[in-house]
Amino acid sequence: MEQAEVRDETIKVKGDNDVPFKVIVTRHGPIMSNILYKSEDPGALFSMQWTALEPTKELEAIIRMNKRRIGKRSRRP
Repeated sequence: MEQAEVRDETIKVKGDNDVPFKVIVTRHGPIMSNILYKSEDPGALFSMQWTALEPTKELEAIIRMNKRRIGKRSRRP
């Protein structure tokens, strides 16, 4: 079985007591099955990772393309 990180989090509830919550995180993202599928399949493990949180190079590529276009314009006679 893969190693997982267990974090103690607190969910703040307006007008009520805070709710302590354990978050289990794997390399595939946090395990969500204990929240989503508790009644359907208590033994199932389901995790999800949002790829938008991962670093990417799109912005760097756009900046380089813009610099290239500007450089080409300034060299025209």
